[in-house]
Amino acid sequence: HRDLHSFPTRRSSDLREKVLLAITPMVYSRNQNVIKAEEEKDEEKKKQYLRGVEEYDAMIEDKIKEVANGKEPQTYDF
Repeated sequence: HRDLHSFPTRRSSDLREKVLLAITPMVYSRNQNVIKAEEEKDEEKKKQYLRGVEEYDAMIEDKIKEVANGKEPQTYDF
């Protein structure tokens, strides 16, 4: 007998999609700071990039909570 709990529900699938749509631009920007920090020779500039990473991490966490609590994510037109 299959464990039906192992399959995502439609709601969890929709929620996961909404979260991904909401955080993708922030994750991209965060990762750009990671790359810049890894390439940076100047320690002060490297610290600035890493602070930016921490700020993005906090924003991403907040956005996930907002979407999980029912707030509709902002959409972007390309």
